[in-house]
Amino acid sequence: MLNSTNPQTVEQLNLKAVVEATGVKAVTLRAWERRYGIPNPGRTSGGQRVYTSADVEVINWLVEKRNAGLSISKAVDAWRSGAEALQESLDFKPSDHDDQFELIRSAYLTACISYDEQKAQTALDQAYARWHPQQVVSEILLKSMGQLGQLWHNGELAVQQEHFATTLTMRCIERLIAASPPPIRHERIVVGCAPNDYHSLSSLAITFLLRQHGFPVIHLGANVPAAELSEMLETIRPNLLILSAQRLNSVAQLPIVAQISAEHAVLFGFGGAIFNYIPDLQHHIAGHFLGNRLDDLALRVSQLVTDPPKLVVPQLPDSSYHLAYVEFEANRNQIENDVWRDMLAMGYTTRYLTAINRDLAEALGTLLRLGALHLLEPTIENLATLLISYRPMLDELPHYLRHYGRAVNLHLEHLHLARWFDELLTTA
Repeated sequence: MLNSTNPQTVEQLNLKAVVEATGVKAVTLRAWERRYGIPNPGRTSGGQRVYTSADVEVINWLVEKRNAGLSISKAVDAWRSGAEALQESLDFKPSDHDDQFELIRSAYLTACISYDEQKAQTALDQAYARWHPQQVVSEILLKSMGQLGQLWHNGELAVQQEHFATTLTMRCIERLIAASPPPIRHERIVVGCAPNDYHSLSSLAITFLLRQHGFPVIHLGANVPAAELSEMLETIRPNLLILSAQRLNSVAQLPIVAQISAEHAVLFGFGGAIFNYIPDLQHHIAGHFLGNRLDDLALRVSQLVTDPPKLVVPQLPDSSYHLAYVEFEANRNQIENDVWRDMLAMGYTTRYLTAINRDLAEALGTLLRLGALHLLEPTIENLATLLISYRPMLDELPHYLRHYGRAVNLHLEHLHLARWFDELLTTA
């Protein structure tokens, strides 16, 4: 019986408790055990059957499939095929053949950049013939997209090339999800992108990995709005909600998401690239950070839903942050107009001013809402990485920040924000 928990801490159940937990009669359970070997309980020294929570999960899964119209023998066959696939993915270890991964990864990436779907599929067919689908996703698809993202940031790719490659890769993962074995665990999981986050490749990959490990997963895609979250949780009633955030402005509403999840007694997990760039952000969210690697995500999730650790709730920001946020939003247009005028007067290029004004304002607004202005410096460093493809604007970033700081200090009377900006400017 597949079970990821420590054998010494597994809860033991007698036959009566299993009957009460599943609604399946004792005579039926004994018949299934005799005919199909499922469930396969242990025995006490006196010969009495002893079950585990994993046995209960399998029985409930079989009952669900029987109620859906499947014969019990067909349901057992489906569970066994799913369990074999699950064991393969649990036993998965990274391959030593990095050169082979790199060769096919390069072929796939080159085909995507050239808009050649047929050659991309040929590269994937070669990968599927050699490796488990989980390896193909992690070593070929996701790492290819990481390399492609770096090329785009460096200004070596057009936006349409990035869009074509991402769309093609997402279709590949969606097909793998559709072909995944049936779930064998009862914990229902909802996965999506944080509010205002439209980068759904990561959440799709999370969905695939969890499906490979036997979890029933509902994928909601991009931009899961906090305003409609309560209705969704009430309808689906998941055990766990996972949201992925790639940009800082996507983090702003995660505290609200955490609060709504807690009100519905739903565990809330989160992660994403922005938490890799600015690790301290995770301490401002009342949820469970799921780490910065996908290869051990399924294990983390399994541990979380099986034995949730005590949640450390961050202290709410004091009212001065809220006042500063309101004041900043009210004066944002004036600040940006001053910056625009000053940059023009100094002869600097303004081609990318609209984009950087937006990104910086959204970053400041998020930090104010989180009460995390001490993270302003790493936030600016992260912003600089996003400007690599805009080389002229990146070179002018220190000058831009000084003009922005002056405008902030001119229009904002609330010293809580101006002080932080002054400190940043001393190191810019």
